[in-house]
Amino acid sequence: MAGPAALLALVLVLAATVPATAIENLGFVVGVDRTQLAGDEPKDFSYQQEIGFLVGAVVEFGLARDILLSIQPGYLHTRTGIAYKDKDLGEKRDSLSLDLDWIVVPVLARIKSQNSVFYATGGLDFAVGIGGGLTDGQQEVPMETFIRELDVAALIGAGIELPVGRYRVTVELRYRQGLLNLANDDLEANQDGLPARFRLAGMQFQVGLLLPLGGP
Repeated sequence: MAGPAALLALVLVLAATVPATAIENLGFVVGVDRTQLAGDEPKDFSYQQEIGFLVGAVVEFGLARDILLSIQPGYLHTRTGIAYKDKDLGEKRDSLSLDLDWIVVPVLARIKSQNSVFYATGGLDFAVGIGGGLTDGQQEVPMETFIRELDVAALIGAGIELPVGRYRVTVELRYRQGLLNLANDDLEANQDGLPARFRLAGMQFQVGLLLPLGGP
């Protein structure tokens, strides 16, 4: 598939541009994701945030004092609900669930405060879809039939970094906003509650453990 090959090429290019001696931290992150479809809601439908999860590795390179290049390849599972308004009952019901699996490579700048406790992050998240689909609890429409394989999202966040022995624990809240239209060109408008154009957007909360390899 072209998507995984493109992500692999991206990781190799990034790794080649920074010398190995510049690696400052290695580690991992785990967290939860609350994603919602962003787009014009079709009539009688609404989108609901539901909880997914993420897990990934962390490799950080020193760029300047208190500025790190953070690359965090991993796995992301997003889940969002699509509620349909029952005209007879006058209420909305969670009738559909959109579950998607992604291989992601967030590429971030992490800027520390002077006391190295607080930090801010910002960058891009490159993602390729590897599975999932739209289901009503009985039947599932595969992901590839209505969603593009590649996605790019903007990330912005803030967190704290605390020393624990020789390690450092990070706690971060970030916002993820999709930049590309995920709908396939042949997706019919309002098909199964999906508009002809939509993106994914939501909040992520994650906890990480870093092992410093050098630097202050």
